[in-house]
Amino acid sequence: MGYMYSESLQRLGRIDDDGYMYDEDLHRIGRIDFDSGYIYAENLSRIGRIDKNGYIYDEGLRRHGHIDEDGYVYDEGLRRIGRIDEDCVHKIFGAEGPKPGCFLTSACVEAMGLLDNCHELTVLRSFRDGYIRSQPEGDEEIKAYYLCAPVIVAQIRSCPDSEKAFKQIYYELVLPCVDLIETGKNYEAFVKYKNYTNALKEKYNS
Repeated sequence: MGYMYSESLQRLGRIDDDGYMYDEDLHRIGRIDFDSGYIYAENLSRIGRIDKNGYIYDEGLRRHGHIDEDGYVYDEGLRRIGRIDEDCVHKIFGAEGPKPGCFLTSACVEAMGLLDNCHELTVLRSFRDGYIRSQPEGDEEIKAYYLCAPVIVAQIRSCPDSEKAFKQIYYELVLPCVDLIETGKNYEAFVKYKNYTNALKEKYNS
């Protein structure tokens, strides 16, 4: 049985092996279907879903936050609001845990109305896990990206013209990088993505 915690590490409840969720007084409050990721209230009405990248959606497909590979739960503003323990992570996502996302690219393709398994995301994830990880400092580059990209995305989302901004990034960054990768220009794609992301960090940090 896995436990759920608040951000102050106060235990809030648990999830049993069948996906049923209980509060600390053992009142059943809902259920997670481990196969589909769907979340149900105690009356079995479907109230949302957790996808295999750890993103949390309501039934209107509005994204409300995410769970990272360590089990920390964040809202859409990237404020940490709680944690699920390792057993819960394994129950929801399987032994490998949630797949790390491409935060900036994901936000751009979402603005374009594309799915999480679209061609652009598939190419860039493969590029990250293949070419970048194979470089001498590849893992450090990826860690640095995961420190700044969620903050950039959250700050863009807070702007009134966020959809326009994400679409602009899609055309200026995502599509050109996919084209570079598909023509074998991996180094050029890496440099372009890194420089563009650094420029965004400077823009939105200011």
